[in-house]
Amino acid sequence: MLIAALFVFIVTSSDSSVISQTSFEGAVTSDNLADELQTLKDNPISINTAKEQEFLSIYWITPELAKSIIQTRQTSGEFKKINELKNVPGMTGEILKLITPYIRVDVPQKHDNYSIQMRQRVQNNLPEIEDTAGIPYKTYTRLKVDYKRVSSSALIEKDYYEKSYYDFTSVGVMLQNYGIVEKIVAGDYVLDFAENLFFGIPPGVTFKSQGMIKGRSKGIKLNTTSGENNFLRGTAIELKPVHSIKNYLFFASTPIDGKIEGDEIKIYYDYEGDHSTSTGMEKKDRIKENLLGTRLEYNNKLKVGTTVCRNTYYSNPEGNELGTHNIFSMDLSGSYAGIEWFTETGKCDSVWAGVVGLEYRKPECKIGSLYRYYPSLFYTFHGTPFSDRSITTAGELAEKGNYLYVGYKVSNNTFLNCYYDFFARLPNSDLTKPVSNGTEYSFDVEQKINNIIALTGKYAYKKLDESIDQQFRVQTDISCRNTINFRFRVERMTTESSTGNSGYVGIGGRAFKKLFFDTRVALFETAPLMYEYEADLPGLMTNQCISGKGKRLYLFLKYNIHPALSISGKCSMLSKEGTSASQKYGVQIDFKK
Repeated sequence: MLIAALFVFIVTSSDSSVISQTSFEGAVTSDNLADELQTLKDNPISINTAKEQEFLSIYWITPELAKSIIQTRQTSGEFKKINELKNVPGMTGEILKLITPYIRVDVPQKHDNYSIQMRQRVQNNLPEIEDTAGIPYKTYTRLKVDYKRVSSSALIEKDYYEKSYYDFTSVGVMLQNYGIVEKIVAGDYVLDFAENLFFGIPPGVTFKSQGMIKGRSKGIKLNTTSGENNFLRGTAIELKPVHSIKNYLFFASTPIDGKIEGDEIKIYYDYEGDHSTSTGMEKKDRIKENLLGTRLEYNNKLKVGTTVCRNTYYSNPEGNELGTHNIFSMDLSGSYAGIEWFTETGKCDSVWAGVVGLEYRKPECKIGSLYRYYPSLFYTFHGTPFSDRSITTAGELAEKGNYLYVGYKVSNNTFLNCYYDFFARLPNSDLTKPVSNGTEYSFDVEQKINNIIALTGKYAYKKLDESIDQQFRVQTDISCRNTINFRFRVERMTTESSTGNSGYVGIGGRAFKKLFFDTRVALFETAPLMYEYEADLPGLMTNQCISGKGKRLYLFLKYNIHPALSISGKCSMLSKEGTSASQKYGVQIDFKK
C-alpha cells in the first residue's frame, strides 16, 4: 500500500514543464570490475572453504548457485577437482568455463571470525595537463571489515586534478542472518535485480558475447566501487519470513551529478564523477534521487518487484528546484522445466520501455530470445542497456530489437556460439529524425586441442542502414598449469569506408610463486571500432574503441611480500601517429587479514 500511495503521489505531482530535452554525455568504464576480477584471478577463491559472500564476488555466480555449491560441498564432501562443480545443481558448462580462472581447489581450513582488507592506490597520467588547480594524481583508499555477521566498507577517492582528496566518500554497513532478516544495509549500497532495465550490472558489461539473455540477479550488496553516480544511499533489507519466500524492501535518497544548459535540463551521467574543472564542479550533486521499492520471490521460481523513483533537478546543490522526472518499474519472472520466462517494464514520465524474453538452459545447450525497447527519453541512472556500449542508459543510442542466441557444446572440446539481432536505432530527443534499421549476427567457434591449447575463430557482421561492418578474428590461447598463459590474436575489421588490422599478444602468469605478471602488446592500423585490449575480459567488459595507427603496451606486476601483504604496479602506454604519446602509471598496496 505504501508503494502504491507513493506512486500515485509521484504521478499526480509531476512537474516537468521546464525539461525540454534529455541527452546523455560521456563514456563510462568499469575499471573497478576489471580490477576486482584481476585480483580474483591472482588470488582465486577456494571452492572448499569459501562462504556465500566470497562466491558472490565472482560476477557469474548468483546467490542461488552459491548456496547450491555450499550445500553440495556439505552433503558430498570436499571437491577434488574443479570439474566436479558440473555436478552442482544449477551449474552449466558455460558458467563453469567463465568462473574457472577465479576459483581453486585446496584443503579446507578453519575460517577466522573476522577479516580485514585494505587497499591504497596512487595513479598518474602523463603528459600532465597545464593550468589546472588540482594535484594530477588519482588516489584511492578502501577498507573492508568483516566480523562474524557484520560487514562494513569505506572508501575515499580523488580523481586526476581534483582539489580535494575527499572528493568522493562512500560508507556502508551490512548485518546478516539475524532471525528472519537475511541482510540489512545502512549507507551506500547497490542493487542487481531483474533484467537490468532499472537495476543492473556495472557499466561497460556486455550481454551478447556470452549470450547472457537472462539477468543474473545478485540482490543487495555493499557499494565497494568508486562509481560516484552508480550507487544508492539509504537502507535496504532482505527478509525470509518462511523457507520458500524472500522479500526485499529498499529506500534511498542519493545525490547525482547533472548539468543545466540555459532553461533546459540535460541529464548528465558520468560514472567516475570528474570534478577537476569549474565546469565539472558545477555539475556536482545537481540531482537528488528519491527511490522506494519492494520485491517478492517465491521458492526462486516466481519473482515480482516494483520500484518508484523521483529525480529532482536543482540550479545548484543548494539552489532552487527546476523540475522533476518520475520513474516507475515493474518486473515479473518465473521458471518451469528448464525454461525461464521474464519481463520488465518501466515508465519515465509518459515514456515506456521494456524487455521480455525466454531462455532454455541445459548443460550442453542454451537457447535464448529477447525483445527489448529502449526509447531515448527513458532513462535510469542504474540500468544497463542491452547493446554493447559504454553509456549506461539508452540516451543517444536508443533502440528496439529482437535478439536470438544459441550456444551449443558440439563435443567435449568444441563450443559454438551464435547470435542474430534485428534492431532499429531510434532517434534521440529530436523525434523528427528517421529510424535507422540494422541487422547484426556473429558466429564463433572454440576448439580445445588439449588441456593446454585452445583455438577460437570469430566472424561478425553488422549492417545499419547502408553501412556494413565486418569483423574477422583468429585467436590462440595457451595455458600451462596456471603458471604461464599466452594469448595471440589477429583481427581485421572492414567498414563502408575503411579497413583496419590489429595484432595482439598477451603473456601472463606466475613466477617464483610470489610474483604475478601480465604483459600485453597491441599493434594497430585501424578504422574506428577496433578495440583496446587492456580490459580484455571476453563476454564481460566493453573495451574502448581505438582508431589510427600506433601501438599499445600494458604491463602489470604483483608481488606477494607476505600472505597478508602485496604490492602491485601497472603501467600502460599508447602511441599513435599524429598525436602525443600518453602513459599511465599506478602503484597499489593490498593488506588482508
